Amino acid sequence: MQIHQSLFVRYIVAGVTTSWQQVQATDSPIPEPVRQQAWHILSFALDVPVAWPMTRMLLLALAPKMEQAGFRDAWIPYLEKGFVCAQAAGDEQTAAECELQLGLLYRLLSRFAEATRWTTASVEHFAAQGDTHAQARALNELAWLEQLQHHYEDATGHVEQALALLAEDDPERAMSCRVQGMIALKQGQLDRAEKYHRQALIGFEQQGDQRRIAWGLQNLAYTYQEQQEYDKAILFYQRAAAMLQTIGDIHHWALVTLNLVISHLYRNEAEVAIAHCAAAEPIFMHLQNKLQLAHIQNNFGLSHLKLANYTQAEEAFSSAIGLYDELHEQNWRLNSLDGLALVYLTTQQYERAISILESGLVQLAGMRHVPNYAYLQRSLSQHLQTAYALRQTA
Repeated sequence: MQIHQSLFVRYIVAGVTTSWQQVQATDSPIPEPVRQQAWHILSFALDVPVAWPMTRMLLLALAPKMEQAGFRDAWIPYLEKGFVCAQAAGDEQTAAECELQLGLLYRLLSRFAEATRWTTASVEHFAAQGDTHAQARALNELAWLEQLQHHYEDATGHVEQALALLAEDDPERAMSCRVQGMIALKQGQLDRAEKYHRQALIGFEQQGDQRRIAWGLQNLAYTYQEQQEYDKAILFYQRAAAMLQTIGDIHHWALVTLNLVISHLYRNEAEVAIAHCAAAEPIFMHLQNKLQLAHIQNNFGLSHLKLANYTQAEEAFSSAIGLYDELHEQNWRLNSLDGLALVYLTTQQYERAISILESGLVQLAGMRHVPNYAYLQRSLSQHLQTAYALRQTA
């Protein structure tokens, strides 16, 4: 029995070593046979404590490549088990890295409470180990997560903590600039946003990181879009999309494709916008990203409204409202509700328009903290006054 156990352990260690070498030797995306073999050997190796030194190397080599390839729910159990194994082995560094990777995946699934829990834990554990670079990475991820949820004060505090931990020449500072750029953008500080995103892009280009260069191009495009420079925005989006497609980053390719929709809508190119929505939708369905699926439905609604496809617009806005409600994204929900009201106004369903607009304004009254409060207040109120006037003349 002892001999059999020894042979089994040797087999596992050899298998893990071979898989690690294969993963290390391949760029993303990892070939499917290599991925399948790595997952197969991990399913055994994580139950063999003596194999942990090699198993951890395979787990950490796979983690960023699995995220880039779009694996979410199927990959999370491996990281969670890896976290448990790391703690059992007293390997706090790997445990903290697993926490950070789990936080990232839950964020990509729009499961923000779980993402916050795991990411915050990674910040604390890296700090306890005195690993300031890794702590800064985790702080940048936490800040990114917070700005997605409109918690700009918290996000600003955490990204500033990250910068304070990093040396002046640390490449991670570019990621901090990326976060600062997005915070400024969401707060309407467009000049600051452009400055930060340019700094981030320069940093990514110096590193030669094609994926992050594409992110930098995408964020600059988003800034140009907010500055109403739609031709320039589309050009930068297209450059980013081409790079992301080449390296197999399907998540960010779909994000760029979805962002292209807005610029095309502003150029009154609704058919092109619908085509981009249709291209991105199956990716986000595969990735189970409800937030982006809600954005797609909202953009489908806007596009169909411009084309006078009122039935399709009503269905799309209603679907977006339901998804935003599930995610507790009430400001986005009210934005889609406003779109639905426009459908009813255009189709002379004034009572229905008035009902949802009055309801939306009541809800908005308790949401003065949201970044687009002024816009929603103005838009909902104007549409409600229009509905009252049209009802009187009907």
